[in-house]
Amino acid sequence: MCGVIGLVCEHHRNDMGQVAAELLKTLEYRGYDSTGAAIQGERDDEVALAKGVGAPSAMVDELGITRMAGSIFCGQVRWATFGAVTRENSQPHVVRCKTFLYGAHNGNVTNCDDLKAGLTSEGHRVLSDNDGEMVVHTIEHFFALELERETEAQRIDHGTRRRAMRAAITRASARLEGSFAAVVVDPISQRMWAIKSGSSLYFGFGHDEVGGRFCIASSDLSSVLKLTRVLVPLREGEFVEYTADAYEILATRDGGGR
Repeated sequence: MCGVIGLVCEHHRNDMGQVAAELLKTLEYRGYDSTGAAIQGERDDEVALAKGVGAPSAMVDELGITRMAGSIFCGQVRWATFGAVTRENSQPHVVRCKTFLYGAHNGNVTNCDDLKAGLTSEGHRVLSDNDGEMVVHTIEHFFALELERETEAQRIDHGTRRRAMRAAITRASARLEGSFAAVVVDPISQRMWAIKSGSSLYFGFGHDEVGGRFCIASSDLSSVLKLTRVLVPLREGEFVEYTADAYEILATRDGGGR
């Protein structure tokens, strides 16, 4: 079953790891084979990744997740489907092959083996047998292709990266088969995307005294409700693009939205 979550806050939080730990423990019923968190701070080139084999209730302390700080959190709990129960197959995945991206997924991508073979032939360094890594690498692949069309200066422009990621998600969604929900983050623009493709996904936003404004997406409703009662409905075949203070919902197939 698995569970995925993506949270972005307006302000840097010294207690982000504690917030992440509580959210991961809320997801434990969805997966207890492995636990992971990627947390990004104020620099766009630094993402702290902590993941390993074991349930969140035990691993958030052992992995040091509770001591992490930052403003962006991508997390996952795993119930193994594709790939053995190993650290390599745990999520999130941080990839730096064609460009820099990190993310995680929940569900089953049924053409995982074909995707791995294709990605490897294209020069991607695939470290696991986990279909979540194939999701992240596939999006990364198309994201890099979109950015290649731009000048070097434009490639770091946040508006350009935003448009490139929208196109990449649309192209990747046509390649990915199965049922899943996914969260991916562009560390340069510090923008997050959550994709609903056959699996549950909930989205909400709010404000608190420590982190300021925030937006959160998760495959589990109760984890969203731990932080906010303000929910935005997502339909099948949609993805939400968000920062701490803004969001937009788009369609995976035709680039449309609402």
